[in-house]
Amino acid sequence: MTDSEGAFGSLVFLARSPNRIAVLDALATEEPVDRRDLVDDLGLSRVTVTRIINALESRGWITSEGAAYQATPVGEVILEEVQSLLDTFESMERLSLVRPWLPADFDVDLRRLTDARITLPTWSDSVAPVRRAAEVCRGVDELRVCASGVAPDVIQGIRDAAVEDDTDVEVVLTTDAIEVVRDDPTMRTWFRDLVASDGRVYEHPGHPYLIGLCDRIAVIGINDGDGMPRGLVESTDTAVYEWARSTTDRCREEAKPIRGDAFSA
Repeated sequence: MTDSEGAFGSLVFLARSPNRIAVLDALATEEPVDRRDLVDDLGLSRVTVTRIINALESRGWITSEGAAYQATPVGEVILEEVQSLLDTFESMERLSLVRPWLPADFDVDLRRLTDARITLPTWSDSVAPVRRAAEVCRGVDELRVCASGVAPDVIQGIRDAAVEDDTDVEVVLTTDAIEVVRDDPTMRTWFRDLVASDGRVYEHPGHPYLIGLCDRIAVIGINDGDGMPRGLVESTDTAVYEWARSTTDRCREEAKPIRGDAFSA
């Protein structure tokens, strides 16, 4: 770091260039790395690698042994912190695309979602969040769902979890969602199968949630005001999980159980 640059200048110097981060990361090894190997491994020109090495060495972030280089302890710490910062920015940018439609009472610090997996719709896969929701239902021991709407793919995933995977399943649906199921012959059959496999179904007069608990993973479905899927958030963070658990528990306590014959034709 140069005297005139300061900490902020050094942060900008590193963060604004993926190549600089890549070189420093490649040198955060137990053994020094030869300059020629850096050129080959990173696919950068010799001139670019030389320029970056000189800049990193002048800041004391790497050290040299002849033509071989290695990150210093200071360089390793700086690399770790910058990568963490970039990861946070990337997560928050993705989260900003779904934040307007998170439940109004979701009062968890958004920083707890830094490590969350966020599935967004794309032009080529507009129902990617729905498909992912169906996937996360499978292969778990416990599944809790609290939903104000239904999607056939997700309902089939819940049914298969109970019938084929012997998953402990509990579903709380709004009255409107229950009516959608009753009007669909295929989903009616799936719900009869679910109840026959000891799955528990409850009817709630009306709640705004699309929440799932898949073992220790909290899943939050994001729909916009028109009911279109905008994303799916999956988190193992304790605070996020506890919010989802307490919310689904409250919805179940406010709901009434439904027997399998409620889904008869």
